[in-house]
Amino acid sequence: MPLNDFLQEREAHPRSRLRHDLLQAEYTCEDIDEMVSALTAKKRELKARDQQVELEVLLDFLRNTRTEKEEALARLNAQIHCLDSDMRKVQEKLDALKQQAGYQNSFGVVEDDEDQIEHGIAGGAQVPNEASEEEDEAVPLQQAGSKRSRTQLELDEKADAVSPGNAPVDSCQTHVAKRININKKRVAEHFEDLQRCYFDFSQSSSARRESALSSFCSTISKFTKFSRFEHINTLRYGDIYNASSIVSSIEFDRDDEYFATAGVTKKIKIFEYGCIEKTGLMGTSQKEEDRMDSFDAPYIPANKKPISSVLHYPVLEMSQIASSDYEGIVSLWDAQTGVNTLNYDEHEKRAWSVDFSRTDPTQLASGSDDTKVKIWSVNQRSSVCTIESKANICCVKFNPESSHHIAFGSADHHIHYYDLRKANEPLFVFKGHRKAVSYVKFLGRDELVSASTDSTLKLWNTSRMTCARTYTGHCNEKNFVGLSASGDWISCGSENNSVYTYYKELRDPVVTVKFGNSNPVTGEDSLDEDPSQFVSSVCWKKDTSSNILLAANSSGVIKVLQLV
Repeated sequence: MPLNDFLQEREAHPRSRLRHDLLQAEYTCEDIDEMVSALTAKKRELKARDQQVELEVLLDFLRNTRTEKEEALARLNAQIHCLDSDMRKVQEKLDALKQQAGYQNSFGVVEDDEDQIEHGIAGGAQVPNEASEEEDEAVPLQQAGSKRSRTQLELDEKADAVSPGNAPVDSCQTHVAKRININKKRVAEHFEDLQRCYFDFSQSSSARRESALSSFCSTISKFTKFSRFEHINTLRYGDIYNASSIVSSIEFDRDDEYFATAGVTKKIKIFEYGCIEKTGLMGTSQKEEDRMDSFDAPYIPANKKPISSVLHYPVLEMSQIASSDYEGIVSLWDAQTGVNTLNYDEHEKRAWSVDFSRTDPTQLASGSDDTKVKIWSVNQRSSVCTIESKANICCVKFNPESSHHIAFGSADHHIHYYDLRKANEPLFVFKGHRKAVSYVKFLGRDELVSASTDSTLKLWNTSRMTCARTYTGHCNEKNFVGLSASGDWISCGSENNSVYTYYKELRDPVVTVKFGNSNPVTGEDSLDEDPSQFVSSVCWKKDTSSNILLAANSSGVIKVLQLV
C-alpha cells in the first residue's frame, strides 16, 4: 500500500482524527478538562459493561455448578441411603445365619466375645488370617488390618480354652477366614468396577431391591470364585517346518467330545478332547510331536485353497465341518474321512466367516469381502438367501435360539442384526465401535458381544437395542485375535500374546494369561519374547461346569486352560 494511501486511511479512522484534532486545534484548559471528564465517564461506563458481562457469566457458572452439585449430592444421598438399607439387610442375614443351631459351637466362639468376632466379619475389620507372610504382604494397604492382632490371638486362645480338643474346628475357622481374606483382596483389586456394578443394580425400583441385592451378591460370589487359569495341556497345530502356523479358529462339536482347528497351514485338524486330558496327564511335559501323532486329523488335499478364517460348527455328531477360504469358496467336509463333500462358490471375494445354525443344523451362513452374507442349505447347491451390505463382512453368527435371526460385523464399524424372514432391511444396526468389527458371539437369545480392532469388546442387548457395557484392557488393532463366551465369562486374544478374560458385569479383565513363546522342537515354554506373536483364537468348552478354555496363537501353539 502506498504511503499516501496509508496516511489517508489512518486519518480516516475516528481515533486518528480525534487525536489529530486535539493536537492541531486550539483548546483552552477548560475545554480539555471537560473532554477529560467526558472520557473518564465513558471509560467508567465501558468498564461497568465489561464487569457486568463477567459477573453475569460467573453467576451463571456458579448457579450451574451448584445445581450440578445438588444433583450429585442427591444422587450421593440416595446411594448412601441404598447402602445403609442394604447393609442392614446383609447384617440381618448374617446375624440370622450365626444364630442357626450349631453355628457358634462349630466355630468355637465364646458367647461374650461374639460381638467382637461378628464385627470383624461384617463391620469392615479383617477376620483372622492364617495365610503365609507372602500372602499378608500382598494384601493392599486398605486391608492392612488383615494380619492377626494380639487381641485376636488372645480371643482365639480363650476360645480354645472353652472348646478343648477342637483342632478340626480351628482348621475350619481358618479356612473360612482365609477364603474371606482372599475374596476381599479380589474385590479390592476391582473396587471401582464393582462399585459401578453395584449402583447399576441399585437403580432398580424399590419393589425389586431385594432381587437387585441378591443379583449383586451373586456377581461377587461368581467373580471371586475364580482367580486364575490352570494349564492342562499344550498341543501344536502346525509343525516345526512352517514359519507361520496361525490358528484362525477353534470350535468344539455340540457334545464337547471333539474340537477342530483351522488356519493358514491349509489343514483342518480334529482333536478328541478326552484323549488330550488322558495323554497330557493334566499338564505334564509330554513332547508336542508325540501328542500330535495321536490327534492329527486327516490332511486336507493340497490343491484346496488356503483357509483364511474358519468359524466351523460340527453337525450331526461331527459328521460335517464347514470352512471358508481366500477365494470365497465355502466348503463342507466329512469329518471322519476328510473328504470334501460340497462346495459353494457364489462369493466373489475372500470369505472370512461361516457358521451353522444351532436350531437348524441344515442351515449355514457365510460372510465375505464382497459385502454379502449368504445363507446356505446343506440340501441345496445354491444359496437360499443373500443379504447385501455396504462394507466388507468380517464375521457372521446365528442366534443360538433362533434360526431366523443373524448378526454380522463389518468394516463399517457396525453390527447388523437381521431377521431372515425380512432380509431386505436390518432389525437394528448397533453402532459404537471405532474400527472394523472382527467377531460377534451370542451369550443368549437377547445378548451378544462384539470384538473390534479398536481394542474393545462391547455387550449389546438385542431386545432393548442398547450397549450395556464396554470392555477394555486387551490390545487389538490389526489382527483377528478370537472371541468366545461361556456363561458370564468372555475371553479374547490380544496382540501382546496373552489371553484376556472378562466377567460379564465388569469392564476390566479379571484374569490374564501370558501365552509365552514355545520352543518349536520341544514345545517347552521359552523366556524369549517375540513381539510379533499374538493370540489368534480362543474357544470355551460348552459345558460351563468344566471351565475349559482353548487358546491358540500365531505360532500354532494350542493351550488347554481351566479357570480355577
